Amino acid sequence: MQKVQSILSASQWDFLFPLRNDVYSYDGFLNAVGKFPAFCSENAEAENWSGIDMCKKELATMFAHFALETSYNSLWEVDNGSQTPLWRQGLHFIENVDCTGGNLSNAGCDYHDYGWSDDYWPNQTGEQYYARGPFQLAWNYNYGRFSNIFNEGAYDSKMALLENPDLVHQDAFTVFSSALWFYMTP
Repeated sequence: MQKVQSILSASQWDFLFPLRNDVYSYDGFLNAVGKFPAFCSENAEAENWSGIDMCKKELATMFAHFALETSYNSLWEVDNGSQTPLWRQGLHFIENVDCTGGNLSNAGCDYHDYGWSDDYWPNQTGEQYYARGPFQLAWNYNYGRFSNIFNEGAYDSKMALLENPDLVHQDAFTVFSSALWFYMTP
């Protein structure tokens, strides 16, 4: 967490993500980084990078994904004098825009696997596992696997997010923890 803080200040966060949703806070991001200490620490020696340079590379990669997955993506903002270019419009949406607000008529909102994974990561009646959060966590097996890590030690921890997938974006710590887990999990 300290390495990230030394590279990225709260004011830089505000500059990078001026159109962000309130759940995407700087402090929440830092707290989630603290949960995953290997973030910004992997492969620096193998790639012959300094730890700070590797962390900058990881942050740039992650923020590019954030912009791709959650961007406001408005050319109108750019073309009509706004100071918000496309690359700074990330962290705006907290859910797949096609599924926001429970609009599940789009076929792209049905992220239920009824095959191999349903035995271990069972789909719950009435719940939808469409993409949520800055890295767009999707599918029942990803919700269940992340739930196991995030709720480690809790009774039947895999079920917490399978039973209530909206908990992924309940607060900044959870939403960014889901992104870091998804980013770092092979």
